[in-house]
Amino acid sequence: MRTPEHRQAQELDVVASLLFRQGKRAEARARFREAAAFEVKALESIPASKPKTRGIIGVSAAVLLYKSRQMIEAENLIYRLLSEPLIGVAYRQQLRELLEVVWDEQSLPSGMTYSGEEILVSLRGGSVGYGTAPLEMALSKSSEIRNLLFRATEWVRGDKFRHRGPVDDGVVDFVQARATQPSAGSYRFSIRLVEPEQLEMFGPEVVSAAVSAAAVSDAVFGLIRTIVEPSPIMRQQLLELVPDAEYRQALVKLVRNVAPSDGGLGEVEFSRVRRHEGQSEPEREAVQLRREVRQVITELVRQEEAPQVLEASEEKGVLRGILRALHLDEGWLVLSVGGGGKQRCETRENVLDDVVGPMVNRRVLIHGVWIRGRSRFQVIDIDFDDG
Repeated sequence: MRTPEHRQAQELDVVASLLFRQGKRAEARARFREAAAFEVKALESIPASKPKTRGIIGVSAAVLLYKSRQMIEAENLIYRLLSEPLIGVAYRQQLRELLEVVWDEQSLPSGMTYSGEEILVSLRGGSVGYGTAPLEMALSKSSEIRNLLFRATEWVRGDKFRHRGPVDDGVVDFVQARATQPSAGSYRFSIRLVEPEQLEMFGPEVVSAAVSAAAVSDAVFGLIRTIVEPSPIMRQQLLELVPDAEYRQALVKLVRNVAPSDGGLGEVEFSRVRRHEGQSEPEREAVQLRREVRQVITELVRQEEAPQVLEASEEKGVLRGILRALHLDEGWLVLSVGGGGKQRCETRENVLDDVVGPMVNRRVLIHGVWIRGRSRFQVIDIDFDDG
């Protein structure tokens, strides 16, 4: 049954979708809202004795309510349709799936929506099973990747470099990582980046500070690709990609954190699928971080460090142990070394909490300098110990 209201809804849906692709989100939402009103009216004219037609129009109406960001109305309509005993199994399944999407988006911060940028992360090899992974590994990798995304967002936004403290609320609000359920094959989860629903309604100073999720995704992929693809001019490429020395050092160390550090994990793969307007086939991209890349990254870290001029009473040293405590604001961390001993180490400004935080209670390898006849040890670089 193609009612005039249904035809009008479909026409408005096409117009709204075009506006959305053009980045005119506020206009698109308004057209989706009009389309939803027409589709709901069309649904009301279809009797319960025609369950197939009600299923088709009902799903369409619920989708249009969702597209127009009328989440409560979409949720209520889905409940009402699911309560109708004659609605077919296929339509019930579609409605249940849409209801889960509505619930998910209702949990986002107010005024935020998914951007369409999604990064799929796959953990493979070692102790990773078929759709499973050790809990500690899964949690630590998601935390390390979140830290990389937040720091990349600050870099792309042009924020002043953050040496200490939590991520700015603006970064968390404008581009927020969301993890979905893992799926079978390897252990996989996706990072969905979200953005303001109506960015064009903010002032120009806010728009300039709020980077797009696509820009953050591009930055992360560009950084990892530069590091993992062998090139004699890798460091020069990194200098051009990230001219700011502090950001460059931090981002390289955060990528090293994500890379496998022992035999428990074989590789971490980042992949994404993008659809560009005018292209019939989506663009697929993937980049892998394997254990052997850690040495390459460590060499880059050494190159980035300022040349260390040692005094007569100083000497380079290496410590191994379990990182037990840290207070970077006060400039120290404590390492549990062999035989039950503790070694207090001094930290400099370039020892960052988002780099070191995931290492607490893990085995680490610290390169540093002994000072004053080995009475003090100052950290130059710290990494997971894969020995």
